[in-house]
Amino acid sequence: MPFNPGPAQYERWRATVSGLILDGDEIAARVFYPRREAPPREIPGKLEVFSFPFSPSGRIGGLFFTRDPGLPTMLLFHGNGEVVNDYIHSASEYMDCGVNLAVVDYRGYGFSDGSPSFGALLEDSRVAYDAVRGHILQRGFDPRVVVFGRSLGSACAAEIGAGHPPGLSGVIFESGFGDLFNIMNRLFGVGVLMGVTRDKLVRYSNDTKVKQFTTPVLIIHGTEDFIIPVAEADVLFNSVPDGVPKRRVIIDGAGHNDILMWADEYFPPIKDFVREIGGRP
Repeated sequence: MPFNPGPAQYERWRATVSGLILDGDEIAARVFYPRREAPPREIPGKLEVFSFPFSPSGRIGGLFFTRDPGLPTMLLFHGNGEVVNDYIHSASEYMDCGVNLAVVDYRGYGFSDGSPSFGALLEDSRVAYDAVRGHILQRGFDPRVVVFGRSLGSACAAEIGAGHPPGLSGVIFESGFGDLFNIMNRLFGVGVLMGVTRDKLVRYSNDTKVKQFTTPVLIIHGTEDFIIPVAEADVLFNSVPDGVPKRRVIIDGAGHNDILMWADEYFPPIKDFVREIGGRP
């Protein structure tokens, strides 16, 4: 997938995340669980391996699954500790919801270059969106994109949704967080003792960004999620502005990493969501 932005584009992407307090090495070591994995050697069916640059010398890897060029594309940002190859076997279930599927890694994950940081996560989400949309436009696919953020990937989904990029038709949060400080403090021990206070994170928090949304939102969460508690789904839901279509699906008994076991409750709302936004450009 060719995509080569110029120096001015790189500077625009970097400008909004420069100096982020969460970008220290000690914090990154606590927060991220990168796993290296080579791209798949055998490409089954309509699957392609792609990459795009996040800098003049570094690239992010991903997988693109084609179902039908006339369908919108779902851009999926996965959870912490996962890589794009983990989605090869479940891709068909997502595509059955009426989408083509692009799954992208983060820096230092899978076959991507670099090292992860929170600032890079936000920066690369916008790079990934531009790259994937550029790819589908180049190939004459339906121009609509649905962004899907699972767990850590919810930060990417919130970043994109708040930016209102062309083609964005909807945002899905799965097992995502709303309050960044709550998650950093409770889950990773990143708090006041490390110089990280709530007021320093407000502008980067998902709930702050969701308040700027204009596209429909679907929120999926399990009641037994002890990594990111289901209360975070309420934070996200209540942050969606009045007048913006939103739906919250709470799956009884589902946890954080086993939520796909509730496939009969998980996928139908996604399919309905994609169908309901079908008329959006």
